[in-house]
Amino acid sequence: MESNNEKPGNDAQREAHAHYAAAFIGGFLGLYPIVSAAHIFGSAQTANLIEIVVAAIAGDKRTVAMHVFGASLYCLGILLATLIPKRTRIPLKTAAMAVDSAAAVAMCAIPKGLNPAVYLYPTFLSLSFHWCAFKGGYGYTSSVIFSTNNMRMFVSSVAEILINGDSSFVTKAKFFGATLLSFHAGIAFSYIAWKTIPGWSFLIALVPISVCAFLSRPGHHSGTAG
Repeated sequence: MESNNEKPGNDAQREAHAHYAAAFIGGFLGLYPIVSAAHIFGSAQTANLIEIVVAAIAGDKRTVAMHVFGASLYCLGILLATLIPKRTRIPLKTAAMAVDSAAAVAMCAIPKGLNPAVYLYPTFLSLSFHWCAFKGGYGYTSSVIFSTNNMRMFVSSVAEILINGDSSFVTKAKFFGATLLSFHAGIAFSYIAWKTIPGWSFLIALVPISVCAFLSRPGHHSGTAG
């Protein structure tokens, strides 16, 4: 981890900028199951796993099966992200952008009127993969698909700076603050697009995906997964 009294190098800055772009994509695509029939945040598995337990207790086998399949897709994304760097020469972040692009297309193509669980499927597969591909920046681990820990790290860093007078937390506060801002900017832009052109709004994600792919291209900074 670089000292906060030194300006981060170009490689570290590029990696952080790719992380911010990835967080924007995480927010943009993460809105899909909420505004679709699912009405559930699909970037994490907590709600889906709760649905499995509740449905199992209620004896609703169909609902159990639908949500178990969704959990399997989430696990598949993690599995692929684990195996691709070790079994292929495909850069992990490039593969993540391809999966995100396919998910954006699927979000526009899935018809209305299906079981709500179906609308979670593109998010489960793509964003679990996305999360594994973009792990952080400046030496900090940070999620690009949900905000809870990023908020904790941002608030604690700001508290260290303002209350304890410790300026060594400045870079950390800026990094987690920018990640939070990027993620929620993605949500905001996605919602505006969905309200404006609901049928094809998620294809707009191809723009930030292209930006992120450019910033993440192999050979332009060290420490890139894949």
